[in-house]
Amino acid sequence: MAEALSPERPIDAPAVDPSGAGAVGLGREEVLVLDFGGQYSQLIARRLRECGVFAELLPHDTDLERIRLRSPKALVLSGGPASVYETAAPALRTELLEL
Repeated sequence: MAEALSPERPIDAPAVDPSGAGAVGLGREEVLVLDFGGQYSQLIARRLRECGVFAELLPHDTDLERIRLRSPKALVLSGGPASVYETAAPALRTELLEL
């Protein structure tokens, strides 16, 4: 059975060094992609990795303290039509803008 997704378990696997040396990002700057329901969230993370950036895809409601502890170089907020126009769309926490 597949594992359930949660803020503690990232949606995507860690980035892999194109040279085949293994996972990258340990002790390096990273970018977090926060998924607000965007249909291209995984593609964004993959493209960042292809550019040599350590990127991880996380749910939009990931604990703020967990994000702070990671000290990401950047946050990418990935939304879609539903995250803009739906009444029950996930809201942006203003604290994210202060990180």
